[in-house]
Amino acid sequence: MKNKKEKIYGTDDTQRFKGVKVYMKNVISLLLLSFMFVFVVTCSKKKNIDNLSNYQYVISENGVILRESPSIESRSLKVIPFKTKLLIKESNERLAVVNNIADKWYKVEWNGSVGYVFGGYLRPKDDNDITFYFFNHIPFDDKNIIESSAFDSNTTWGTTKNIKLNEFKLLPSIIPGSEIIVMDLHNVYKDKITSLNLTYNQIGTFLNFKVESKYSNKALIADLSSYFKHYKNIPKPYKMIIESNSNIESFIRKNYDKRDIVFTMERDISIDDYTDNIIHNFEITNFRLFKNMTLVTFKNKKLDEWYYNALIVTSNDKVIYAINGNFIYSYDIDGGIYLLVEEWTPHSGYGGLRFLKIYPDKVETVASDFSNSD
Repeated sequence: MKNKKEKIYGTDDTQRFKGVKVYMKNVISLLLLSFMFVFVVTCSKKKNIDNLSNYQYVISENGVILRESPSIESRSLKVIPFKTKLLIKESNERLAVVNNIADKWYKVEWNGSVGYVFGGYLRPKDDNDITFYFFNHIPFDDKNIIESSAFDSNTTWGTTKNIKLNEFKLLPSIIPGSEIIVMDLHNVYKDKITSLNLTYNQIGTFLNFKVESKYSNKALIADLSSYFKHYKNIPKPYKMIIESNSNIESFIRKNYDKRDIVFTMERDISIDDYTDNIIHNFEITNFRLFKNMTLVTFKNKKLDEWYYNALIVTSNDKVIYAINGNFIYSYDIDGGIYLLVEEWTPHSGYGGLRFLKIYPDKVETVASDFSNSD
């Protein structure tokens, strides 16, 4: 009986244990499946941004709802307008899925109210230091737009299309609504970005912008908010004084060894032939920058040889900067002299714009754009 009792006791316990094992197995399987589903959703839907900014911008044109707690079922407090800049106070590590978008909830403060906003309707912004833009191009990485917005291999050159903020993974430094300062050939004025466009050419994809007013293709612009972090005053045209170039022959002979940098001429040409060629074939203008510092421009008199045009910057009669290209305009920014110049390599089709800061003893490139090169 004892054995039988033990046997019966043992049988009941074993069956019970087996039932618990089966139950636990099913629970673990369900948990694993749930985890795999969340993992797949997270990997496929989450924004591909590693380092989120402390500030993010509302990218939904209808605005985004500020909620009392991090849930779509939570009470609505306010609607935060499109393009509002929000300070992120903290983030909820758990991912949520709203309208097939997987993202976190963020705690934010806006207009005196503290609440939660779904991260799928926010984007960080490329708030870099002061950046100047040329030819209405914004430098950007085309991997920074969602795949469905990118051009494919069948796209023809010259194709342009509008792009919206929710198509970016990381917003560019200027967006529609951004106030900008425009430096044109004769004017300096404020303007506003109205839209962004993607343009495809033989070099690649470029991000372009449109503004409320028209300006020259050779205008230079900067975002006002970042500009005033670095400069106190609006730039103004700087009128350089034209000096006599009566000693130009002496100067050319003194800098004969720089001829291949400036004029792309044969190295074996004699100093006399070289000097005569420059004096007879180029219009030469001297502009005073600082004391003992001069900008010298060389404009070829033959229209079909414009690509030999050049400019040099000298300090105490020594060449410290030289390119083939044209001087476009000069500006005074907080008492400093800045030059916009057009540069190219003769016969190569490679060229673009440079914005230069002139120091008493050196020349520094502040910004450049060679995206229009052939």
